[in-house]
Amino acid sequence: MRRRKPKIYGVILAGGPSSLMGEDKALLRLGDETLLDRNTRLLESLGVKEVLVCRNEEGCLHDIYENAGPMAGIHSALMKTKSAKVANTLLVMPIDMPFLDKRIMEDLLSFGNAMRCAVTYSNYQLPLYLPNSAENREFAKVVALSKEDRSIKRYLNIINSTQVNSTELDKLLSMNDKKDWQRALLSLNT
Repeated sequence: MRRRKPKIYGVILAGGPSSLMGEDKALLRLGDETLLDRNTRLLESLGVKEVLVCRNEEGCLHDIYENAGPMAGIHSALMKTKSAKVANTLLVMPIDMPFLDKRIMEDLLSFGNAMRCAVTYSNYQLPLYLPNSAENREFAKVVALSKEDRSIKRYLNIINSTQVNSTELDKLLSMNDKKDWQRALLSLNT
């Protein structure tokens, strides 16, 4: 009997309040597209089966556990893509890393496929290559429901994960406020 090949699902974490930015990061425009459109296009260019947008609005993947931060989105995506027949994988990215490109995401996919465990770049929790296993689903739930530390960093310390180096650290910069966004616009437009 032939084993079915795992499917890669793209996941965009876009549900946070964006309080430091003062406006919804997903809807910020870069040229003629929003960051949400840009990230969706990037994931689609990698050949993912489907792009799941973790965001509490119509047409998006809603958190099973509300107000539990990014781990709630990761847990919901794991639950949505679980399969008894094949170990699917998530390629998770945040909405606020506008410098991510196809090359750095392809590298992460390659590392993940080779190592067969959760993979991030050194000193970063996202983007994340995350195999959808029963253990990873259970610990995502535990961390999302925690009263104290609901961080992705804690989750990665619990599950089977590793970090790999990148020579393109500038691609991993995130933007949290309007100053960061203005710097990103200047960099991306030059």
